[in-house]
Amino acid sequence: MSATPLLAMPASWRILKDSTPLLCGLEAPRLHGTDFKLRHKAAEALEAMQAAAKKEHIFLESRSSYRSFHFQAQSWNQRIKELLAKGKTMEEALEINLRYVAIPGTSRHHWGTDIDLLDAAHSPPRKGMPIRHFKPNGRYHTMHQWLKKHGPNYGFFLTYTDKPDRKGFYYEPWHYSYAPLAKTLLKDMLVIDYQKLWRPHSIMGKELMTASFMKEYLVNYVLGINPALLPEW
Repeated sequence: MSATPLLAMPASWRILKDSTPLLCGLEAPRLHGTDFKLRHKAAEALEAMQAAAKKEHIFLESRSSYRSFHFQAQSWNQRIKELLAKGKTMEEALEINLRYVAIPGTSRHHWGTDIDLLDAAHSPPRKGMPIRHFKPNGRYHTMHQWLKKHGPNYGFFLTYTDKPDRKGFYYEPWHYSYAPLAKTLLKDMLVIDYQKLWRPHSIMGKELMTASFMKEYLVNYVLGINPALLPEW
């Protein structure tokens, strides 16, 4: 594995600006919004972006915003159980699950800065968020193009891009992050002791998530994001 900022972090960064329970979804930050839940500055920026999009007949709506640790754990464990029931080993189940789902405690949705968006002018998918809907002629293609162009003006950037050299989670054309807050929170969460965090909680496969496993996970998945969302190291 090549050297990364994660492996050479200055000692001064090891003082968390945000508490571990807040960063990991065990406690919720102060959240704002009616049909979504985000931190105050992110919520204000989203509302301004919604108003601008509406002028072009795009009705930005949240599919998912803040998620708690326990919600993430429930989703994670359910998917692992389904994979094990199909005959996968725990190692295989972890590898497959990590294509789509963040390990509980590490999801960006815990921060109140990230949101999954769709266009309410079109009916939502009955299950999941199929990528075909964001491609040309798809129901969310116009929204997707508008957000890529105008989202950065409001601080929102596509998190998991379709760049072929990007590692980590699969492409998610619906997932946007509010960079002015998320960059700092990303720095803070990189130094959390996750084995200690998980100890009292039921997280399937956690026995395989050793220190070396987590180092690779943080580098390839947590930092496998749009470069516009990476902090200045």
